[in-house]
Amino acid sequence: MKTLIFIIVLLFTAALITFYALDNPGYVLISRAPWSIEMTLTVFIPLMVAGFFLFYLLLFMIVRLWRIPHDVGRWRGKRQAREAHASLIQGLTNLAEGNWVEAETQLLAGMILPLVSSSISMPPVTSVIPLTSIVPG
Repeated sequence: MKTLIFIIVLLFTAALITFYALDNPGYVLISRAPWSIEMTLTVFIPLMVAGFFLFYLLLFMIVRLWRIPHDVGRWRGKRQAREAHASLIQGLTNLAEGNWVEAETQLLAGMILPLVSSSISMPPVTSVIPLTSIVPG
């Protein structure tokens, strides 16, 4: 209901401004050295609004292009975290089912993924005790 009232008030205001602009169109003169531009106010205001929107769009696109490496890095980190989590769940499921070799493979794969893109420097895993040597099989 509030939105409907807002739209009605906005349309009423636009109609009043339009009627006023038709009666008194105004005059804009921009003069610089060898050139001068003359136009009515009813043409100047929409041109200025369109110019500001285009300028904003240009700045927005430049900022988005500038942030592409950051966004791609964040996307890769999230994807690797999802893959590591899925690998952990699959490995724990295989461990609970008694599939020791598959569980070891999945858990080690899930352990390696986040370390590749991590910004925290961690020492490499130099010795991994195979799960098959601990569990009798």
